[in-house]
Amino acid sequence: MAHASAGSPSLDRVARASMLMRMKSRVTVSLPADVVDEADRLGKRNGIASRSALVEAAVRLLVRRLRAQELESSLDAYYGSRTEADKRDDEAIVTASARRARTIDLDEEPRPRPGKRRR
Repeated sequence: MAHASAGSPSLDRVARASMLMRMKSRVTVSLPADVVDEADRLGKRNGIASRSALVEAAVRLLVRRLRAQELESSLDAYYGSRTEADKRDDEAIVTASARRARTIDLDEEPRPRPGKRRR
């Protein structure tokens, strides 16, 4: 009987699949039958290989949305807490940066700075 060598594609494929299975957790969920039927129908129509793949994609999508909502809430809290002095400082930095950016020619070779030698 022939054995697959350590570098054979079939052994590599089995090792990868085994590693992926170890990294995943098995969960059991109860869903209304109409939700399962609709998910199955949409999954098949969109080429999703299995219910597990469909549920994984749905959970990942939900996690991304929830993270985005958390980030938005954090940003709202941060910018809502800024004082008028903070806002004036930011405006001054933006104005100075924009003024300087208008003077930069991106097509021109950079000039060496005084006192600095290029190596």
